[in-house]
Amino acid sequence: SDDPAYIPCDAGIVIYTPAIPESNRELNYCRNMEFNIRKRAEVLGMIAKGHNTIAIAGTHGKTSISSMLAHIMHVSKHPVTAFIGGIMKNYDTNMLRTHESKYLIAEADEYARSFLNLHPKIAVISTLAADHLDIYGSLENMKASFSKFIEQTDTDGRVIIHESVAGQVVTPANT
Repeated sequence: SDDPAYIPCDAGIVIYTPAIPESNRELNYCRNMEFNIRKRAEVLGMIAKGHNTIAIAGTHGKTSISSMLAHIMHVSKHPVTAFIGGIMKNYDTNMLRTHESKYLIAEADEYARSFLNLHPKIAVISTLAADHLDIYGSLENMKASFSKFIEQTDTDGRVIIHESVAGQVVTPANT
């Protein structure tokens, strides 16, 4: 429901996604009360700074790849924290969290250039197709955003790009 009565008066931070419309009464209540309001992508970027981040990007397949990688690391006893864009059926959640985790798996969403809040140790790009042109205006602008995302990967990190994407974006030496 869209009812400000459900919002606690002592909310420390309010996190929202671009999927929430500007007309949302709860979001506007929080703005009027001058709560600390942050986009999910911004907060994910803040959390990721303290980890070796593995960011999974692409116009298709992010949730599947992120879920599989999180599961593999979890069952192989590599402490991992993962923020997934959908519910993982085998865990019934979109997040895994281990306190001693050195690794963070993040679904790096290109919508509204959200993935530019991440500076991963490892960047994975699975696919690149014309999508979210309401945001980007053109496929060329979208490709430029993906290239910027790649540039933000640690210089001592790795970039893994599917062969179908390689010719569409600027690729660094650590690819």
